[in-house]
Amino acid sequence: MRQRIIEHGTANLADYELLEMLLFYVIPRRDTKPLAKELLQKFGSLTALSQASDTMLRDAGLTQRVAAVLKIPYLVARALAEEHTELSQIQLKNMTMLKRYFGSRLHEPIEEETSLLYLDGRNNLLKEERLTRHQKISASHRLIATQLLDVQATAFIVVHIAPSHSAAVLAQEARGLAMALKPLSITMHDVILFGAGWVSSLNKERLL
Repeated sequence: MRQRIIEHGTANLADYELLEMLLFYVIPRRDTKPLAKELLQKFGSLTALSQASDTMLRDAGLTQRVAAVLKIPYLVARALAEEHTELSQIQLKNMTMLKRYFGSRLHEPIEEETSLLYLDGRNNLLKEERLTRHQKISASHRLIATQLLDVQATAFIVVHIAPSHSAAVLAQEARGLAMALKPLSITMHDVILFGAGWVSSLNKERLL
């Protein structure tokens, strides 16, 4: 199969053959075709398999090492897609555009994440700043202000995916940030919460 890929590429390979090839490199000296077919039958597609949680993969009988390798194609594809996206061409004027921008990050299994979207006067996206899991907005005012000024942003949106805190707590943090940035004439448009199958605007909820 390796020779087939070298000579003809992957266009004519079935999904189970691609998965079989990937498994071969992490499970040597074993016929990986049966496992590849079993995993595809269980998860439904390569995409669903690569986005499955560690718990789901363990329940399917996979070791941590195999589970980690199966996530690589999706992570690489996502990184390449983001790298080649021209931010200046992305406009975030409404909720539909926001959902489209975050795309795969809203598919289950959804993981906790906080991002700040820095915008110009026409709501073109200048930069996305993703906070680390333990980084709090309330402790990052100076850093956020510096980055907003660096890209000459005039506004921003805070986005929480699968938030672990209540809307009231997140709104309080956001109000503190908006107050800190007020002297810079930088406007906070909204705080958006995305969950598994739901979305909420704290602006529309009148929490800001």
